[in-house]
Amino acid sequence: MIKASNDIHHRLALAFQHFVKAPDFPCVYAKSALARQQMRFVVGRDIRSAWDDLRIMPSLLDLAQFYRADPILFQSLFVLFEKDAGLDEASFEKNLRARVQSLTDKDEWLGQQSKRRSTGSGDSLPANGGRCGLRTRRSKAVNQPWA
Repeated sequence: MIKASNDIHHRLALAFQHFVKAPDFPCVYAKSALARQQMRFVVGRDIRSAWDDLRIMPSLLDLAQFYRADPILFQSLFVLFEKDAGLDEASFEKNLRARVQSLTDKDEWLGQQSKRRSTGSGDSLPANGGRCGLRTRRSKAVNQPWA
């Protein structure tokens, strides 16, 4: 299997870290993860393509194994994509669902078992990243330094 990667020094990851460090960035959770060096990054090419799924999967598994061994707070994995296809929200969510399904399929193919897996029936992806309201899509404010 491909080894987990951390693209923490990639220009997109550095721009994201700079964005989180900004005084007006409201999420204490993300700021804590950054301050404790608990942010991991995978930079992919394009959310519309399964090209990077085999790079994302080992990083997901590595994060889960690390947390299982030492369940400290603020461990985070961010997947950023280099190509901004100018997708509207509906297209972005469709492609995000495709990435999640592809990763789920690969997870099953690799023999990973989880009792916590959703059936997908009626499930909806949140419009944001949850705890801090980080959007799963780049906001205009975040998009600026990455242009």
